[in-house]
Amino acid sequence: MSRITGTVLVALGLVVLQQSTSAEGEKHCRDAKGNFVETFNAGATTGTLSNGGWLDGTTVAVFNSATYPTPVPTEFTFASTFVLTTDHGQLNGNRIYLFDVVTGQGFAMVKIDPTASTGIFAGATGTLFFDLIKSTTVATGPYHEKVRAQICFADGNEPPDE
Repeated sequence: MSRITGTVLVALGLVVLQQSTSAEGEKHCRDAKGNFVETFNAGATTGTLSNGGWLDGTTVAVFNSATYPTPVPTEFTFASTFVLTTDHGQLNGNRIYLFDVVTGQGFAMVKIDPTASTGIFAGATGTLFFDLIKSTTVATGPYHEKVRAQICFADGNEPPDE
């Protein structure tokens, strides 16, 4: 078998594999962004996501890990559960943080749990990214954040066009 024939067979195999995978469970991905404000109280934060269209809603994050140091003495990582309740269902996942306790700035990301989410988020995969740009007070907030997300919805669960 020539090198060209082998390459063509591999390429055809990948196309067939992709088609069969897509037929099993089609995903439709959508990008979103919005504004987020949250406050800390007794081991949890509550917040409101706005200007995100179908992603608008309220949140609860319950901290479930110790803080871990980083090479920068004022920055720490930690984790929480995360629930976003919207008019279209609940998006559930786990949130990982990188936070500077001096500047009050940081970054977080939520990996969506497709089995725990409901409504249009049932079966969804993807990630939400939070850029913490301003803390009114470092200890309790409110924390002002920009949110970016890419969510891939299970077949039939797409959000409304807005």
